[in-house]
Amino acid sequence: MNRSPSTHLRPATVCLVEDHPELRRHLEEFLHAAGHLVLDAVGTFSEGRTVIIDRHPDVAIIDNQLPDGRGVDLCRELCVAVPAVVLLLHTAIVSADLSAEAKHAGAAAVVAKSVRGTELLDAIRMRP
Repeated sequence: MNRSPSTHLRPATVCLVEDHPELRRHLEEFLHAAGHLVLDAVGTFSEGRTVIIDRHPDVAIIDNQLPDGRGVDLCRELCVAVPAVVLLLHTAIVSADLSAEAKHAGAAAVVAKSVRGTELLDAIRMRP
């Protein structure tokens, strides 16, 4: 996947895959406050696959540790099924190995979970 980033000022449509309900609600509110439209927010790998393929958001934010699979593996599936969707792997711990694996799996970026969320918004703005 060869995408050159640019800065987008228009709101993005987003699907969110996060298994922790409180964090999922917080992220939905945070993204909404930043002007983005959350089309769906779900908590499992299988739900994520379904909603992202069905809804075709601009961006999918995917937690790496889901109860029924790894987010990086979901990225691998989605990059084939819906190549136009920008995939952001959202994880508590970012490592060089995970970043390389995620890039190979089709993720546009690996974004560390943080209270402020500025890295996440930056990654959304930098979508191709």
